[in-house]
Amino acid sequence: MAALMPLVNDPDAEAIDEVIVHASLYTVLTGHGCVEYIRGPGTPVGALVLWIPYLVATALLTGDLSPADLTPDGMRDPRRWALAERVRVVHDPDVTRAS
Repeated sequence: MAALMPLVNDPDAEAIDEVIVHASLYTVLTGHGCVEYIRGPGTPVGALVLWIPYLVATALLTGDLSPADLTPDGMRDPRRWALAERVRVVHDPDVTRAS
């Protein structure tokens, strides 16, 4: 996440074509497991905390990630969902070995 922080609060977030997150196998699989529950602002919090695209998009747009971002008010921000669609989580075996 630290590598992403220079992009935080970028007023031109729409210009970001793609964000690639290298993650452990656990993170990738939990993300796949919760995807059927991801439905924008109506997403259950139990699924949202496992879905890396929303978490990364929120941190990039706000400069932080807090419990408030998982509330109905936080989840209503359409910019987060738009950017989350451009976040791709890929398995990185080195991250899995290190975790």
